[in-house]
Amino acid sequence: MKLKFLLLILCFGSLSALAQTKVSGHIYDESKAPIAYANIYFQGTSIGTITDENGTFYLESDESYDVVVFSFIGYKTQTVTLDKKVNYEFNVTLSEDAAALDEVILVTGKQPKKNNPAIDILRKIGPISVVMV
Repeated sequence: MKLKFLLLILCFGSLSALAQTKVSGHIYDESKAPIAYANIYFQGTSIGTITDENGTFYLESDESYDVVVFSFIGYKTQTVTLDKKVNYEFNVTLSEDAAALDEVILVTGKQPKKNNPAIDILRKIGPISVVMV
């Protein structure tokens, strides 16, 4: 009876180990410099981590996931499909995201303060006198 119980525990223990997903490695930019504090998470979940100062990360879950997302500000988000459940030395290179900003127009000289609600409120208040005691 003890042998059957031990085999049962061993079977359930091995099944739970098979369901784990582990990913570790480094994130680099196009010049092979590590990206510190980049985001890594399993797609569709809130399970994630960030890289350290050297661009190194380790992400693990008890569930089985197939897709990992890598993102960082100023870089294109990269979605990677996992071939295996355990992926060590998983290196990712993120490419820069060239976002174009709208033009900025600088105007010099005195500008009218018309339609500024703060100025209208200050005009209604009038002069304020300060009394020192």
